[in-house]
Amino acid sequence: MRELAFLKRQRPAVVWVGEILHGLVDTALQAAAPLDSAAQEALRAQGVARLPAGLAAAEAASMRGRLERCLLHFFTMPKVVAMAATPRHARLAQESQGTLQQAGVTVVVKPDLAYRDDAGLVHIVDWKTGAAHAGDAEQMALYGLYASQTWGGRGLPRAHLVYLQEGRVQSFEVDAAQQQAARARIATSAAKMRAIAAAPPLTFAPLPAAAAFAAAFDGQQDAHLPPTPDRATCRRCAFDRLCRRG
Repeated sequence: MRELAFLKRQRPAVVWVGEILHGLVDTALQAAAPLDSAAQEALRAQGVARLPAGLAAAEAASMRGRLERCLLHFFTMPKVVAMAATPRHARLAQESQGTLQQAGVTVVVKPDLAYRDDAGLVHIVDWKTGAAHAGDAEQMALYGLYASQTWGGRGLPRAHLVYLQEGRVQSFEVDAAQQQAARARIATSAAKMRAIAAAPPLTFAPLPAAAAFAAAFDGQQDAHLPPTPDRATCRRCAFDRLCRRG
């Protein structure tokens, strides 16, 4: 099982870039004034220096290119520049953790940025370093539910999915139906987790790590943890190379 323990500590390339980019954006947002070109270049160099060593040349170039495109769009997209210029007193959250209670469980959220505009409307921003996928809108519906319960405000909360690699922003109101759907997903997920917790524990045969993992997955976990149909989710998983479903 040593290979499983090793993989648990690893992060796929897409996760590396996301973590680095979020740290750089947080640094930029904490600055007292918008960064000039020299400061932007220094931040870019910081990000490149944080990329993991020992990668194949093609993978290293891909990660660096993605990081640099994301930063370029962060500093040049008018809508994003306006978001970043939100006064500190108007910011409600910035890479800060919050919780809400639903279906008897505590749900932890961590908005990248949330603020209240001059009209009293609440905006929630999420920085994305990859392509859009099905769960993005569901994530923002959950954030919208949290925003409504925590900050209130005039009207419905506004969600902004900022796809920095592509240089585009998808904005929408998180209406009552989307918030109710978020509540329903939490309740369904909580019920599934309780069922798993009540099920007999998994047993592993004394096989090599990859075989033991596959045997457990195929023979025991399917009933409670069916494989995701979303291949993008697999690419974010450190165990992808051991999973025969991936």
